[in-house]
Amino acid sequence: MVRRALALLFLFAIPLSAAEVLTNDDIVKLVKAGLSPQTIEVKIETSATSFDTSTDALVALAKEGVPDVIIRAMVARGTKPAPPAAKPAPPAPPAAKPAKSTGIVRRYEVAVHRSKFAKCDTGELRVDGKGVKATHCGKGIDFDVAWSEITTVCHDYGFRGTIVFKTAKGEYRVSTTTPAEAKKIVEGIRDVRPSLEQREGCD
Repeated sequence: MVRRALALLFLFAIPLSAAEVLTNDDIVKLVKAGLSPQTIEVKIETSATSFDTSTDALVALAKEGVPDVIIRAMVARGTKPAPPAAKPAPPAPPAAKPAKSTGIVRRYEVAVHRSKFAKCDTGELRVDGKGVKATHCGKGIDFDVAWSEITTVCHDYGFRGTIVFKTAKGEYRVSTTTPAEAKKIVEGIRDVRPSLEQREGCD
């Protein structure tokens, strides 16, 4: 039993080279080394082989003490390439990337001022990560200003509510029906652009 175990360890401790092909002589060597028929059968099944199974060759194997069960395995195996190695499992698909956040977006009903006194009462102000955009009032009144252009935002919580976006090219003014609505817009701007300078009081 110990001899068989040692022989088995010897067999699998020495890996086959890629070019090794089992022949009749190799089988005789394994038998004389004391390996069990079962172990040699496994070796035959997992290796490339080039056996001579002619009548004379089989007689020679028997004379060398090769068990009949191994000879049968050699005949069944014949000359065959080694079984292909198991294909590695395909790589797992990359994890889906999380949807990119679009950031905070706020919309408010406002009056958009063309000048300090002329205005459109049906405007909408959008505040998001890009800047501020007034729509619904038409050409010459609507505006779309990026945060990089805005230097200061000022607000007045007077009878109604006024917010002015100051840029190097001029001012963009909106007003609300109540001071509370203007305050919501100011708070929304702070949420989206906390680093932007804001001050109370618009001259």
